[in-house]
Amino acid sequence: MSLFKKQEKIYHIDHLSEAMRRAIKTLIDSSIPDVAKAYGFKYLTPIIGEPFFVPYGELNGKFKNTHEAFEAILSELRIRRQEAMEKFREWYPQAKEIEHFRFTFYSYTDPKEGMDVGVGANPLASLPEGDFKLGEIKDRIIDKDVIILNSALSGNIANGNSPLSKARSVKYIDFVSNRQDEIVDAYMWLSQTFHERYDKEKDYDPELGKTYMKRLFEVIDQESGKYRTNKIEGDIAILPLFVLPTNMRLLNGNIREVWNKSEEYSTMIRQGRFYDVNVLPILFNYIKLKEIVQEAKNNVNTLIILSDKKMHPLDRDDFLEIGKKATIDNEFVKVIELH
Repeated sequence: MSLFKKQEKIYHIDHLSEAMRRAIKTLIDSSIPDVAKAYGFKYLTPIIGEPFFVPYGELNGKFKNTHEAFEAILSELRIRRQEAMEKFREWYPQAKEIEHFRFTFYSYTDPKEGMDVGVGANPLASLPEGDFKLGEIKDRIIDKDVIILNSALSGNIANGNSPLSKARSVKYIDFVSNRQDEIVDAYMWLSQTFHERYDKEKDYDPELGKTYMKRLFEVIDQESGKYRTNKIEGDIAILPLFVLPTNMRLLNGNIREVWNKSEEYSTMIRQGRFYDVNVLPILFNYIKLKEIVQEAKNNVNTLIILSDKKMHPLDRDDFLEIGKKATIDNEFVKVIELH
């Protein structure tokens, strides 16, 4: 199955070449799933096992650098793609797969062949419906011009089975892509900080990390970039809202500065909870969302708020300062007639 000559099993990553070892550790740290989430895309999680599994033994070899090692990993995944995606399609029949992956360490035991250790990969995908209950508003958007006030549904737009396909047209406002360099720089710093503290080999390659994170932005742009716009206009505006704790709602500013200066994030980093650090509360802070809602109020007839978690009624917590009563005000969907 491998492009390389079948190797004996390797049970520990330290027995791989330095370039491959560094590539694997760097890739695992560079999937930035919260950025995928910021665009409405999702890394598919296996229900059973790991269909995209590459044993260490098939990654054993000499490589000029980590980028060459990464290409070797991609080559192995492409060999497995057809069989692996057949399994993922059983679990996610309406998913649209994209060739970008979240890498993990993985091992399993075969009753006949024994234990094997290697790398698992979860493919990126667009789904008809993700964190937000689009199905509940599909009848409202039929044959309407829809503007989405941030990027959190762009992955759903790219899926032809989405309720958003019922609209006459759908565009979205993107205030994340212009912060790409800032986001990548912040995550490179975070990963380097982690490896300096906790990885005795310090196996992190900033250049490969940068390449892989930028690759995520590139594949997202290929899938949904054509739906991007700078104009807020249409019949209906949809605001996808990530419900944040009160102390996380106003974290506005440069990402690294917020991570280092805010009590919430600096405590996570000090305690070594790097897995809790993410950019969503900063990218979608409520100061920014309130600004964009105020602009939308003058340009659309109806505002729909979709939340990923339960929300209070608007008359109890009108934190976006909409100033109008909702005609539908349930826990996940709020509809406000503006004009």
